[in-house]
Amino acid sequence: MNISIMLSDSTELATLAAWLRDDAGVRSRARVRLEGPRPAPGEMGSGFEAVSLILDHGFDLANLALALAAWRRACRSGSDVTVERDGVTITVTNVELDEVDQIVAKLGGGA
Repeated sequence: MNISIMLSDSTELATLAAWLRDDAGVRSRARVRLEGPRPAPGEMGSGFEAVSLILDHGFDLANLALALAAWRRACRSGSDVTVERDGVTITVTNVELDEVDQIVAKLGGGA
């Protein structure tokens, strides 16, 4: 199972990926990597467009939502966060702790 996370300010993707890799609740059940568009032959890549999580069985989406809220607070990010899982997409302007249940419910609970 995969989850993609996009930010309205793509320059913050590397910081988010590092944060998720350091979060015990995420790293224990997911591989985190940065994804970019595949360059055409002879062209250089143009940067990253998403953070991709490859999930193990038992991954708890609440851990991801909590990590996103903590990252927003700690980094003072103003980016909109878009999370996509199995064709379901949710975009939140402010990921705060009181929105964790909403994010988890829209994305379908645990993995």
